[in-house]
Parts: sequence; C-alpha cells; structure tokens
Amino acid sequence: MSCFPQSGKTYPGSRLASRTVSVAGGVNIPATALLAVTGVMALPRVLRLLATVFTTILFLSIGAMAQCPPGAPGCPTFPPNNNPDCGTDRGAAVVTYSVTDTLRTIFSNGCPPYDWNGSKSPGPPGPNGTAEFAHAKQSQISFNIPRRPRIQADIGDALRLETVKGPVGQTLFGPPLFSPFDIMGRDALVFEGATFDSCGGHVAPGPDQYHYHSTPGDGAATRHRDSRNLDFDVCDQLNFWMQPDRRWWHSPLFGVMADGVPIYGPRGDWGQLPKNLDDCQGHKDTTHPYYHYHTTSNFPYLTTCLRGCMDPNIQRGRNWQGVNFPACNPGSDQAPYYWLDLEIPGLLSLFQYGGNNRKLK
Repeated sequence: MSCFPQSGKTYPGSRLASRTVSVAGGVNIPATALLAVTGVMALPRVLRLLATVFTTILFLSIGAMAQCPPGAPGCPTFPPNNNPDCGTDRGAAVVTYSVTDTLRTIFSNGCPPYDWNGSKSPGPPGPNGTAEFAHAKQSQISFNIPRRPRIQADIGDALRLETVKGPVGQTLFGPPLFSPFDIMGRDALVFEGATFDSCGGHVAPGPDQYHYHSTPGDGAATRHRDSRNLDFDVCDQLNFWMQPDRRWWHSPLFGVMADGVPIYGPRGDWGQLPKNLDDCQGHKDTTHPYYHYHTTSNFPYLTTCLRGCMDPNIQRGRNWQGVNFPACNPGSDQAPYYWLDLEIPGLLSLFQYGGNNRKLK
C-alpha cells in the first residue's frame, strides 16, 4: 500500500488497489549468459571467448545490449530500488491527482494495471546464480507540471530530449513516459523493442521502473514503425486509455508531458492521422483547440522535444540534472487549458470505478 503527500485540491483518482502483490516475475536464462559480466575473467582464454560470444548473441537477441545490463562496464548506476514488486492485475496501479493555482501533481506508484512479466529487460543474477529478467518495482512518483502551460513561439526554443534519461512524461494510469531514445541516445524501439511486452512497455534495469518509449498499449510497435499509420494492436488492458469509442473520434487523453502539455493517442479530428504535427509532435485541432501532443507509429513515437516552457523550479529530479532549459519566449496566443481541470479527474474517476473497456467500432 502506497501513501503520497497531498497538497491543494485532491481527487481520489485511480486508486485501483489498497494492496500490492509480490510476484516472482523472472524467466530464467542459463548461468552461462552472465559469464561475460560475472565470471568470464576466471576462465581459460578460449572459454572466455566462447562465453563472451554466447553472451553477446543472447543479449542482442532480446534487445538488451542497448539497455546496459546492471553492473556492466560503462553503464550508469542507480540507487537500489528496494520497494516491493508491482502487482500483476488491474489493481496494481495506484494513481492520485492534486491541483493548486499553479501546479498539477500526479502521484503514482509507477505500476501498470496489468501483468508486466512479458517485459524482457535483463536483470541481475537471481538467488541461484541464474540471470533473471528485471522485475517492475513500485516507485514513489510525484510528477509536478505547470497548470497553465506556456507554449514557445518558436519551436527552435523547444527543449530537446536526446540527453534526458528517465521520465519526461506521466500516464494517468501509472507508469511514466520516457523519451524515444535509449540510454545511448539511439532509437529505443529499434534497439530495445524486442524487450517490450504485449502492452508496449518494459522495465528499466537498475531503477527497475516500468515505462514506455512509444504508444502505450501497442503490442505491434516494432512491426509497423516504418510508416505513419493506424495499425496499432492495443492490448485489452489499455483500451480505455488508448482507444476512442468510435473510429471517427479523436484519441483520448492518456497522459501529460513534463511541460504540462497533454498527450493523446494517434487519432486526431474525425479519427484521422493528424497532418500538421510540428517537430515535437504537437498541434491544435478542432476537437482540442489548444496545443497538445499525439503519439505516432513511426519515430519519434511520443516526442523528441517539449515545446512548453520548462521551469527549473518544478522539474528538479535526477533525470533533469545537467539539462539546460531554454529561455521561455511564449507566443501571444496562449490557451488556459481549463478543459484539463475537468478531463483529468474525470478520466481518473471513470477508470477507478470500472470505466469503459472500449472496443474500437
């Protein structure tokens, strides 16, 4: 059970469970798969070579080399996450929402509302010495964003995300959103896509944080990334958040980015692909006449930049350290984003009480 500090006006949101379930979650890999990291140097030269080749092939086959297996040379280190494993059902996610005059805050335990065991991110050796896939663990997320985002007049002033490692957005159903880049600045879907589960997420080794690099729920992300299309295979567990009730409707709101700008799925007005997205994947349309982001099937999937002004007094987490926020030069035509004051708590309440398991029609 997770408890979060509350401030300002609060909403019960999607407090989907009062308990968490510890799960084994690991799929064993033969111990030889870790020899290159844990014991190769103690072997004769020929065996070292064979073990290293075997390890490299195995890690590449699950897209793990780009993810930096914990403890591997050159990989970043993280404080240990000693929290319990996430549960594996709809009640595993805990989300609450708070709003003040200037801030929105989404509190989350970081867990998805479904079984995360399909994620194939490499983890440390288990108790019996075999390698295990990383477990999704609970977090204490307090995601602060401006209540009234200000949009840069010139997209050249947008914050680029290539160097930001970690959360750059937050879903309304639990897990955070990462940029489309892996830890080495490459296309995460190309180099890590094989580790994604059937709902499009995976676990970051080290912090053991479940997250998304592309459209949440899309189990076909690696199969249709070569063009901009609507061939998404949304898992049933995220239909409520990612599918409109009708094919000719705009995609629903499912999260917010660190600049306070909301993000929607791939469908724009009349259920069609938006034609006028800028380089940050944002625009205004008839359904939502304020600046917002859309996900896409092809790169950058979520967004490569944040066009809303960034406030260093709000974004002070580890992932923002060393990032130079551009000066804020907003345009004259700014929306107040009043609609989000109703839409966010409304969606959280609907989902809490069963919601609507949408099937696209």
